[in-house]
Amino acid sequence: MKNIFTIAFFLFCTFSFAQRVDSLRKIVNGNGEDTSKIKAMIYLSEAIRRSNLEEAYALNKKAIAWTDSLHADPRFKAFAQMGQGTCLSWLGEFDSSIYYFNLALPYFKSHKKTGTVSGIYNGLANSYGQEGKYSEALPYYFEGLKIATESDNKDNQATLLGNIANTYANMDNGATAIKYYRQSIALHEELKDYTATIANYNNMSGLYLDMGLMVQLDSCMNKTEELIKKYGDKNDSAFYFSTLGKVRLEKKDYAGALKYLNMAIALDTIIGENSSAATNTMEIALVYISMRDTATANIYMKKGYDAIIAMNELPILEDAYEAIADRYAEIGMPMESYKLLKKLLILQDTLHSNELNELIAKKEAGFQNEKKQHEIDNYKKNEEINSLQYSRTKFLVAFLVVAVLVVLLGIVLLFRRNKAKQVINDELEKKNMEITTHQKSISDSINYAKRIQDSILPPLALINRVLPDGFILYEPKDVVSGDFYWLDNRDGLSIFAAVDCTGHGVPGAMMSVVGFNLLNQAVNEMGLTKPSEILHHLDFGVNKLLRQSDSGNTVKDGMDLGLCTYDPETKKLQFAGVFNPAYIISKGELKQINADKFPIGTNVEGVTDNYTNNEIQLYPGDMVYLFSDGYADQFGGPMGKKFKYNSFRKLLLNIQDQSAIEQREALRNAFLEWKGNLEQVDDILVIGMRVH
Repeated sequence: MKNIFTIAFFLFCTFSFAQRVDSLRKIVNGNGEDTSKIKAMIYLSEAIRRSNLEEAYALNKKAIAWTDSLHADPRFKAFAQMGQGTCLSWLGEFDSSIYYFNLALPYFKSHKKTGTVSGIYNGLANSYGQEGKYSEALPYYFEGLKIATESDNKDNQATLLGNIANTYANMDNGATAIKYYRQSIALHEELKDYTATIANYNNMSGLYLDMGLMVQLDSCMNKTEELIKKYGDKNDSAFYFSTLGKVRLEKKDYAGALKYLNMAIALDTIIGENSSAATNTMEIALVYISMRDTATANIYMKKGYDAIIAMNELPILEDAYEAIADRYAEIGMPMESYKLLKKLLILQDTLHSNELNELIAKKEAGFQNEKKQHEIDNYKKNEEINSLQYSRTKFLVAFLVVAVLVVLLGIVLLFRRNKAKQVINDELEKKNMEITTHQKSISDSINYAKRIQDSILPPLALINRVLPDGFILYEPKDVVSGDFYWLDNRDGLSIFAAVDCTGHGVPGAMMSVVGFNLLNQAVNEMGLTKPSEILHHLDFGVNKLLRQSDSGNTVKDGMDLGLCTYDPETKKLQFAGVFNPAYIISKGELKQINADKFPIGTNVEGVTDNYTNNEIQLYPGDMVYLFSDGYADQFGGPMGKKFKYNSFRKLLLNIQDQSAIEQREALRNAFLEWKGNLEQVDDILVIGMRVH
């Protein structure tokens, strides 16, 4: 399978990637030169690499130079060189990337930093692989794997095995690739790294599809679906739906292919995977071509073409044109195939012409620089000859004239400078007053929005009535929040929900008002108490209010949530959720009730999703927990890593016997201790209920 080479390079270094960017910038931009600023440069480069690659490159370059000038600890230089290797690899400068990785390697070898050494070998292999030099990449992968195996570093082993599999797939050696995918999957499952496990299964599914092994493909897709239901997120679901759409196309199930490709595009749009959305749009064009509906196919080809051109991703367009031309030929439409091939040739000419023009421009710039330097050298020589022709008397006169002119010029410049400085100071004072006024206006508006949001949240009396032995931990990231809790009593039933709207701050708060009103409408006006029916109404309402669909310039916002209905008489709990599961602890064991993977408010072809209604029998002493993803996603601890759901579940098991108030304080204290001085990354919401 082509172009599946894994770009992600795990450096496994001890520096934290999650330092607060604002704090680091203050250190980097502060006065003086010391080792603390070098550290800050390296931290900041790691933190912003994905969002601002050029700045990350510049920071590493500066850190290397400062380490030399200050004679600082050589480990700083080694880490900066390693980071520079990664930046250059992402920039496509593979020769330079290899150079910097090789500069950093001796230090970590000499200090027996085996994890980092295996990571550098992984980076070297990635750079060679990106150039298509697979035979040169493999020895580095295997050397890194050998070191990781000897040091029993299973994280590195699993990553390297996956990259080896991807390399063999790019070399069209499918059988060998499958062997290494299975080894990588086994290690990732042992480590409970289900995100990487799903990625490997997705890659292996694509390989089976390319190889035409449909039986193995179906088995692999079933396993992927099982994992996504338990552990997946929107990214995993988008990739899975895309692959499923291609499988349905191969089986000539055109309706199924369109359904899953549209679902993939909807999720791609939510998570910002514009390149994947454009590729899936072109895949839909292939479906309509197979159906011989060329008119509709042309509409999707135009839509995909516009998106790809806007992103300047011409290689993607090249692959799409080639695939579509082949499909026209397969169904007996040679003229349409010929037209696409002509476009493909023009596009390839453009790509190659651009490369040639860049080469010519570099050569021309070099020539102009040499010419300019030659002119400067000649000018300097002429000036030296002329200066020697002055006599002593003329030199003295000229000196006096120049001295007088310099003094006069200095007086004029000083006067103008003072005048300009006064004008600038006046303008700055005016601007500062305007900024202060604007800031106060914005702050007042946000504080008023907080009062509005606080007023719609359930009062304490209602919370105590719905959750008589329960608690709510609610910690917004900003003044206003995208998370909110909702509770009510109806027909003797306790209904409560933990909702996470798209974003946080003001945008999230606006969505929370929409969600809160729709929940009130569903329960208090329509009399709904069944969680799946309430979610169905919520999905319909958000889609209708925001005019969301799978096409057009519409708002692609929604919400993830868990919602419960509890009957105190029968002690039966009903649960339905979207992406956020529920936890139930009974007799010291934690059970996860999985949520559906259909996003609220994003519907394919206007069809409202049907959500799963789970019913569970509870017993006295059981605990029920609903939550958003903010707690598990918080960065912190000694290495600046995410808290993650495994740690969250362990914490709940440790505190589940405590009272509601004690549990809330234990959760809050554990969160603050883990976060430390780092910035809170998202809104925090946890709801707990004790069964009596």
